[in-house]
Amino acid sequence: MEMSSIGDLSRGLMMRRQQSALKTEISALSAALATGQKQDLRSDLRGDFGPLAAMNQRLGVLDAYDHAVGEAAAFFGTVQAALGALGDGAQEVGRALAASGGSLTPSTLDIHADQANSLFDQAVGWLNTQVAGRSLFAGAATDGPALEPAADIRAALAAEVAGLTTAGDIRDAVRGWFHTPGGGFETLAYRGSPQPAGPLVLALGEKVEQPVLASDPALRELLCGLALASFVGEDGGLGLGAGERSALAGMAGNTVLDAAQGVILLGASVGMGEALIESIGAANAAERVSLQAARNRLTAADPYETATALEQAQTRLETLYAITARLSRLSLADYLS
Repeated sequence: MEMSSIGDLSRGLMMRRQQSALKTEISALSAALATGQKQDLRSDLRGDFGPLAAMNQRLGVLDAYDHAVGEAAAFFGTVQAALGALGDGAQEVGRALAASGGSLTPSTLDIHADQANSLFDQAVGWLNTQVAGRSLFAGAATDGPALEPAADIRAALAAEVAGLTTAGDIRDAVRGWFHTPGGGFETLAYRGSPQPAGPLVLALGEKVEQPVLASDPALRELLCGLALASFVGEDGGLGLGAGERSALAGMAGNTVLDAAQGVILLGASVGMGEALIESIGAANAAERVSLQAARNRLTAADPYETATALEQAQTRLETLYAITARLSRLSLADYLS
């Protein structure tokens, strides 16, 4: 029996290598066609990964900015909702009190006092709102409520006006408690920080700060007016006569209405912040689209070119198999002969 020549062995080894290379190429092209991504970036980019790395790094930064934009939008949206509810409630209660002109009956005064008490409780709740574990109206003290519980504030105010018998004296005492620097509000009611919370960075050179504290003068004035109205009721604990109760109702109503305008202005400033957040978010999104398009030009596999190359590689492999089979049959025929 004749032994295979060195030429036959070399040819067989070469064909096996070609088969292996074609199978590897077909596998890579199939993956590229399925994923839409090039499989051999080192070769396609000629080893220059600098531009691609810069794009990926910038997209990572935009991911962080997107998170900050979403967080800021949630914060500002919640603040705006709270201020809107406060403003609407204040106008309703304020008009009811101020429109009386001193002619409200005792039972009606009791109803309005109850409404003011209810809104006071709601106001404290809204000003203690938290989003993602952060207090929105407490300034830099984001880990706790902005205000003491409504019942505690009401008790402190009751102690402040105890023994007073005229609407004017009660108004002055309550106003002083809320607005005097270092007074009752700052020492007994407000638990937040006098400093605003740190800014949220939304883009390079772009940041926003939570603009409203529960200690804002407009919000203090609103709480002041609602607190005044709470003493209008029979159960206010002061034993006022009908005339003083009516007078206090008018004072409280005007105070609440004036404060409502201030709350509306606060809402307008928050609205400007919301518009800025939306604008920055849109700019970040546009930059992301541009970067992703540029990255795809480097990393994306052209589907038509990839499909064509895959078909060609498969044809070459089939041809190689056919040649191998033909040569094998010829070798067998030579052996048998």
